[in-house]
Order: sequence, then C-alpha cells, then structure tokens
Amino acid sequence: MTARTLPFFKQKLMSVARDLYLDHGWTMPRGLENAAERNPTNFSLAEWQQAKRQGVDPRWLKQTLQDCWKRSDTLGAFEHALQDRGFFLAKGDKRSFVVLDHAGEVWSLPRMLDMKTKDVRARLGGGENLFSVEDTRKTIGARMTPALRRHIDESRQQFRGRSEKLGQYKEEMTRLHRSARQKLEERQKAEFEQQTRERVERLPRGLRGLWHRLTGQYQKIRALNEMEAQADRLRQAEERQKLIEKQLEQRAVLQTQFRELRKAQAEQLLSLRADIGRYLKFSRGQEVQSPSRAVAQSPSLGLKLER
Repeated sequence: MTARTLPFFKQKLMSVARDLYLDHGWTMPRGLENAAERNPTNFSLAEWQQAKRQGVDPRWLKQTLQDCWKRSDTLGAFEHALQDRGFFLAKGDKRSFVVLDHAGEVWSLPRMLDMKTKDVRARLGGGENLFSVEDTRKTIGARMTPALRRHIDESRQQFRGRSEKLGQYKEEMTRLHRSARQKLEERQKAEFEQQTRERVERLPRGLRGLWHRLTGQYQKIRALNEMEAQADRLRQAEERQKLIEKQLEQRAVLQTQFRELRKAQAEQLLSLRADIGRYLKFSRGQEVQSPSRAVAQSPSLGLKLER
C-alpha cells in the first residue's frame, strides 16, 4: 500500500486513451494520433525515423480508412481524404479497389472497411478511371522522393550543428587543458624554488661550515638535500603525468562522441538513400519488395507471418 510516483503519467494516460479508441473503433480526436501515423510527405526527419521504427498499427490503419470513408460521399472526395492521410486509391489486378500506403504496400479496401465489394462499388463505381497499382506506386515515388531529399538536407544540417557544437567543446577543452598545465608548471616551479632555498639554508656557513666539512656532516646534509630534490622532481613528474592522463581521458570521451556522431550520420544517410532508391524504383515502374513483407518472409527468422 505504498504510494509511488508515476513518471510520465500524462503520456501513459494518452496511450491508454488511444488504445481504447482503437479497440472500440471510436472516432479518434486528431490530438490522440501519433505523429508517425500522419501524411508522410509532411514528416520531419524525426517523425520519419519514428514511423520506420514503430511501423503502422493495423488498428489505426483500419480506423483511418473507415473514417475517410464516412467523411466522403463521392470517389473524388474519398481519394482526397485518403491522400491527406498518406494513402492512395488504386485499381487492383484481382480486386476492384485497393489502397496503397506510402511504402507501396497494398491493402484490400473492402476488407479494411468491413464491407462487401458490391457495396463499395455502389458508392465509388467500377473504378475504371483509377490508376493501376504500378502507376500509383510511380505517383508515390514522385511524391516521396522530394520529401526524403528534405530529410537528407535536414540530417546534414543537424550533423553540422552537432559537429560545430562538439568542435566548440573541443576548443574550450583545449584552452582549459593548456591553462591547467601552465598553472601546474608555474606552481611546481615556485614550490621547487622555495624548497631549494630551504635546503640551501640547511648548509652551514663560515667556521661552522668548515667544521661540518671536516667532520663529514656537510656531505651528509648535502646528500640528504639531493635525495629530497630528486624525490620532489619525481613527485612533480607523477603529478604532471596524472594531469596528462586525466586530460587524455577527457579528450578520448570527446573523440568517442565525434566517432559516434559520424557513425550515426553515415547510418542515417545510408538508410535515407536506400529509401530514396526504393522510391526511385517505384517511379521507374520496377518491382520492389516492401520492408514489412521482406521481414515477414525472412528465412533467418524461421517463420512466415500471415496477413
């Protein structure tokens, strides 16, 4: 019965509310929709990456198509409503009407609407003027390619901004390191000079010094001073080495951040260029396997998913 703080409770409550809308098939307020499930041509780079990570919730897909259907009474209005949400209506080879998402995946419209084909035809007609799946994919490719090029530009701008920020950190770190080494050198020099004066003062002068030389005490004090001076030099050298090692560790952390930034940038650009390549194939009318089907049929997973 201990009361505990629930972190991010507003986000969790929003997620629960969203799932309730989807489970019951209720019309969802636009504020509850995920940014990754809106028109992909308007995505920012972050939204595009989020959409690729999360995929599309089938419940949301079905509800979106049904909502577009309810708000449209003609073929043109239905096409416009679909395109506002990133979907395209087409004429399938075996089915009268199909819907393509921004990845080129084909979905049966009657199945998504939970309706019979004849009921869909009653509102939309025979679909003779609709583009084929191949032609629709060309349209998708033509619309998505500029959006992805914007993502590449945004990625490069983000990289330059983060790289410049790390560069500023490096310059500031270099300045602080040089200042720390200089201060250490000045302090050690002052300490050694002070200790040298103290050791010199131990050596007796005049008749007392002559007596100490005759008795051998002078050589003992001198040998002790030399041992202490050598010990001081070793101690200062260790102190300098510790400072250098500490600074090298700090520089290594910064270098790691530089490498991780470059690696993330290279991976991000590689992924975006692969996406552009896929959409360019759409534009050229070449067959492309959708990412979801490629994963579903991957032999390395040892399974095959059924839609």
